[in-house]
Amino acid sequence: MASDIVFLKDEKLRQLATVIRGHEVENLKNLYFKSVGEQAKYLRICNSNQVSIEAILNACGDLVSKYKDDTVRAPIAALIHSYMEVCLNNALQIFTNYTLRRTYLDKITTHVDNLIKDLNDLNTSNPTDVATLTNKIQHYKEAVTNFTKMSVNSRASQEFSRNLRNSGIEFQTLVKRYQANLGFDGPFEYLKEEQKLLVYDAIIEASGRGKVLNHKILNAIALPRSSTSIESKDISIMDAGIGFVVGILGSYILGEIAGDIFDLIFGSGGTKPLPNEGFIFHVADMPNGKDLAKQIANK
Repeated sequence: MASDIVFLKDEKLRQLATVIRGHEVENLKNLYFKSVGEQAKYLRICNSNQVSIEAILNACGDLVSKYKDDTVRAPIAALIHSYMEVCLNNALQIFTNYTLRRTYLDKITTHVDNLIKDLNDLNTSNPTDVATLTNKIQHYKEAVTNFTKMSVNSRASQEFSRNLRNSGIEFQTLVKRYQANLGFDGPFEYLKEEQKLLVYDAIIEASGRGKVLNHKILNAIALPRSSTSIESKDISIMDAGIGFVVGILGSYILGEIAGDIFDLIFGSGGTKPLPNEGFIFHVADMPNGKDLAKQIANK
């Protein structure tokens, strides 16, 4: 994995999830909530993140135990387990915003459920089926590992963002350019999800972060935080599209607006306007999962 991401295995991932949740609870004193209900929702999301991580690891552990004596399924079960460990290291060390981590964990939960079903239903007497499932999981694991490597190369991405702003290129223009380069016709928002991801993959590669892979990527573009209270009307599509989305990843944004903006930008390719009133993003430092992981790894 990337040099500044410490790969933790099952038990230490559980420890990291517990420590991060503790920091998030401690951060309550640094956050302003409009209501008790909003505060309770924040706590529910933080708690559910830890519960989901435990549940994913438990499901993988149960799968390994279930097929420990099955010479065909056992190595695939172990591969699913190790793949999920990579995903959860990302969830805890890269996806630092609690709402976006929730979204990521929801997708991972569905994904691992499907992989477990595939393994349970596998025709072990058919070598082609066995090889296909094994290769698919290895392919996914490679994708997430590449995403991890990409995520740490933020300096190149920041320079790319700065040059774009200075050139006056709008985000939607950038998206259209790379969409055309890939030969995808029609409005961006009507492309298939896989096509949208390939467009962003090309942009990310151009930004200096490297390519994730040919057909599957997780979206991430980074910009450093510079404000503690940001009104949505002051955020341009360029700032959001090139940087703000994963600037969010390093900060608390109260409520679910972080996910809404993420979907708006990456779903439409920057063609839909951001909400321009009614939202103020209160920002505070998030627990640093990378540093905490290093501490846990050295225990």
